[in-house]
Amino acid sequence: MELIVVMALLAVVFAIVSPFLTSFFRGRDLDNEARRLLALTRYGRSEAISSGTALELWIDPATGDYGLQPRDPYATSAMPATQYRLADGLSFDTGQATRGDDGKLRIVFHSDGAIEGESVTVRESRGGALAIQPADAGQSYVIAEADQQAGGAR
Repeated sequence: MELIVVMALLAVVFAIVSPFLTSFFRGRDLDNEARRLLALTRYGRSEAISSGTALELWIDPATGDYGLQPRDPYATSAMPATQYRLADGLSFDTGQATRGDDGKLRIVFHSDGAIEGESVTVRESRGGALAIQPADAGQSYVIAEADQQAGGAR
């Protein structure tokens, strides 16, 4: 009898807590994707400098795909092209950023360490958003709250 009462109490507690946990994990998806995109910008710059080859990080807002590849398809680079997809419920917002003919936004990492690129925002379907934006006079990127793009970074 005691076991049934304990199981019933656990089921009630779980039913009450589960909606809060769901929103917590969705928020973690946004944070994780922004951090992965930021890490990819840092890796791209570092790899471009060490290999002496320009690399580009491409972002396809239509599909939610993004990746890193050599800018020159004929360049001999040991770095394989990488591709990722945003988690469900997330999307890219590139705003007025300049896109190529294929609709993709490109951030270019030159072999001298210079970065050519614009801000990109990762949005959650429930309203949260984080921006990945240039910092340090165009030498790196940082994560900022989307409504504070001109302000402080995380």
